[in-house]
Amino acid sequence: MPGVSKSLITGSGSFLPTDNGLAHAISVLSETWICSAWMVLRQAEDAWIVSHVEDRHYGLEEGDTIEVSPERPFPLEEGVVSDRYHDMVLTFKRGDGELRIEPVRGHVVHRIIMQDGLTYGAVVGLSSEPLNASVSRSLPMISLLSELIMSTHSVCADFVEATRRHRQAETDACADALTTLLNRRGWQRQVSLELSRQRRHMRNIFIIMIDVDNFKTLNDTKGHAYGDLVLQKLAHCLKANVRESDVVARLGGDEFAILVCDTDNDGVTTMIKGLDAGLKKQGIECSFGRAELGEDDTWESGLQIADQDMYACKFSKKSVSPVISR
Repeated sequence: MPGVSKSLITGSGSFLPTDNGLAHAISVLSETWICSAWMVLRQAEDAWIVSHVEDRHYGLEEGDTIEVSPERPFPLEEGVVSDRYHDMVLTFKRGDGELRIEPVRGHVVHRIIMQDGLTYGAVVGLSSEPLNASVSRSLPMISLLSELIMSTHSVCADFVEATRRHRQAETDACADALTTLLNRRGWQRQVSLELSRQRRHMRNIFIIMIDVDNFKTLNDTKGHAYGDLVLQKLAHCLKANVRESDVVARLGGDEFAILVCDTDNDGVTTMIKGLDAGLKKQGIECSFGRAELGEDDTWESGLQIADQDMYACKFSKKSVSPVISR
């Protein structure tokens, strides 16, 4: 998750406040009510997974699982269960092997239910000795902790989703729907950042302008759907033939721009020749213009110079043929 939301996400993809809350709850339960092990089991499609554990007896670790199926449901009853006369054996999977948990003479189970009604998992206590009646007092505490943790989980989920929608809206506002390149607004924002970065390191900065030759004639004779296809092919060619650090955009209509950093005039010439050759293979004829941005130049002034150079290139051609698809 990009941006500020990243601070809420753990490496495993869960919410950090929820993770911290569950770990703290298990620590409190382990210190307050005597059980051989306290853990949080997370519910998965066909297993319950140990996500937090404090174990003084059995050797359980995070990541151990209890496999379940319709024929083999979760083996523990909910609530506080103690049996002084029978030992229970639980089998956990660990990697390719198994871990037998025995003896289990008492257990505590409280399911954690999220606000949407789905089961998040369960708080589980296992005891190698029969439990006394005082352990029943742990259930209200577990219930309260679970509600607080799930409220935190819900707030985190809502915040992350709102952040995702906001960033998606920002991305959509800066992207050209037809070509998926940056639009003028997105290009301006990205170029402003790149200019500041590159000038701090005293690196050369160029703007390349690209314009499809006779695009209006193409639209008039072959239709706008065909013209859109040409623009998409052009955009794909540009993305495939520039460096990762170059900033490519469709500024509008059939005008495209590239911000090229950390190169020289020869490098720009080589790039333009490569782009021109690649576009011609696609049956697309274009005119190119360039401008080098000095220390006091703005991207607007550079764009204007590149635009003038591009039109000079266009009008210098003795005859410009319409785009022909191959």
